[in-house]
Amino acid sequence: VTQEVTVAAGPPAKSKYSIKFAVIGLDHNHINGMTEAVRRGGGELVAVYSTNLPALADFQKRYPDVKVAASEDEILSNPSIQLVAGAAIPDLRAPLGVRVMRHGKDYLSDKPGVTTLEQLAEVRSAVKETGRMFAIMYSERLEVKAAVQAGELVKAGAIGKVVQTVNLASHQVSNPSQPGNGRPDWFWDPARYGGILCDIGSHQADQFVYYTGSTVADVTASQIANVNWPQHPQFQDFGDMMLHGNGGMGYVRVDWFTPDGLGVWGDGRLFILGTEG
Repeated sequence: VTQEVTVAAGPPAKSKYSIKFAVIGLDHNHINGMTEAVRRGGGELVAVYSTNLPALADFQKRYPDVKVAASEDEILSNPSIQLVAGAAIPDLRAPLGVRVMRHGKDYLSDKPGVTTLEQLAEVRSAVKETGRMFAIMYSERLEVKAAVQAGELVKAGAIGKVVQTVNLASHQVSNPSQPGNGRPDWFWDPARYGGILCDIGSHQADQFVYYTGSTVADVTASQIANVNWPQHPQFQDFGDMMLHGNGGMGYVRVDWFTPDGLGVWGDGRLFILGTEG
């Protein structure tokens, strides 16, 4: 079970590495964890740009020394900035990443980093063209200590050969009647967030290929549904899929049915089956 904890931004831990980075896009609060992760690794936050003014004000409270850029181009054209991190509305993330890479910088996106196959083709082309990195921050694997430790155990052969991963990942919509819990319009539109299996299911796809060691994988079956939100007919609140890779098999179920009373953003569970445990 993982919980999202909000902490005040303090000085980052010392690192032998140092890069200057900027943030573009503040439409999901994942950007706070992403920013802290880069700072822990030696990143120096130098600039931010967003058209989401309430989110920008909150970001400035966390990082009062950051410079607010007047435009996206001010950041992209700054040769001293080596990395751009962003959590824009999901369907805008890949196009931003392409622009970042074509300006000679690496890019760290919130998940999902890509919402369509056409975007994926554009990203791959830009990576090949520029030689820059397009990375995605999968916090459920990279920022959860138990998940990191599980990966170390798997790599060490503690459970033998991995046979299958099972991911059950319930999330909380949040009660819109509670202050601050309203969801933006794009949250309900799969054209903006990519659909439930692309959006929150990208975490589980990442875990599947990582823990099974798969370099090639197929979705062999999938289904989606809107069970509980007739007022948002395009919304998807349930999805599951079966996966088959060259390193193992997998099953993923994602949904938006974590109850408000649980008090956390979700209840995610990962089971890794091996030949020896």
